[in-house]
Amino acid sequence: MYHRGAPLVTNMEDGELFRQRIIVVAILLLIIGPIFLYVFLERGAEGFTDWFFNGIIGLMFTGFIFIFIPTQFGKLYHKVFKKHEE
Repeated sequence: MYHRGAPLVTNMEDGELFRQRIIVVAILLLIIGPIFLYVFLERGAEGFTDWFFNGIIGLMFTGFIFIFIPTQFGKLYHKVFKKHEE
């Protein structure tokens, strides 16, 4: 079986791929940067760090809920119902 590789990256040189990555990072900074700047100017340095780290902790907790908890329910389901099948 013939494997072609990634369709968008096949005929690119290193310089082109690097340029695309720089463009993506620049676009993300142009979108996210003004939000951070606005919060920093409104709340100051201490308020910005409080806002930022509360958001990070919230994202981490949300990721924990969405990733860890369903897998544990799946394991519990298989433990309970595998015994009934045997």
